[in-house]
Amino acid sequence: MKKIIAGTLLALTAGATQALEAGDVLIRLGMATDIPHESTHIVGIAGTDDVSLDYTPGAVGNITYMFTSNWGLEFSQSSPFNHQIQGHGGAAVGHIGEYDAMYSTLLAQYHFNAGDFKPYVGAGINYAYFLHSDLNDSDPTLKAAGITKMKMANDLSPAVEVGVDYKLNDHAYANLSAMYTPTSTKAKLSGPGGNVDINMDIDPVVFTLAFGYKL
Repeated sequence: MKKIIAGTLLALTAGATQALEAGDVLIRLGMATDIPHESTHIVGIAGTDDVSLDYTPGAVGNITYMFTSNWGLEFSQSSPFNHQIQGHGGAAVGHIGEYDAMYSTLLAQYHFNAGDFKPYVGAGINYAYFLHSDLNDSDPTLKAAGITKMKMANDLSPAVEVGVDYKLNDHAYANLSAMYTPTSTKAKLSGPGGNVDINMDIDPVVFTLAFGYKL
């Protein structure tokens, strides 16, 4: 029995030596899905009451610096996520257009050193950059309204995340995470016929499955 207890304590002590330490740098790269939870208000397109956004895949990379064995700071950068904007209503515009959005996020994190599974939580700020927007100028309703172009406004908002790292060896690990940010934007449609504003609370959740490496 003494040998069993001693062996167990030795195993636990060995596992503890693999915990994160101050000065560790974690790098992750993975595939992500950006899932909007949108609500909208439209002014200026007759018969169009609401719009919806589709889900879209992309990539996310991040780097975390550990200040202590538990506290770290993460910077995360996504690739552009492309979303199609679909109109709904009694005489709705169908496909209004599309846009590409990138997320740059800075998060303070708390890591729970719990063996091979290491969950963490984070909170910080997110900047949503709408680098491309394209109006569907072939839609007859938009043509009739004299709408010829669309522009999206960038947004700065808070962000929260939860995630877990699973140790594969002393340096490599698998990662699963989810980040939520209450992003809001205004799609400004304009042209000879006047202006149309689509106020959108996009509120995306970005799910990421990644491979990580500890330097």
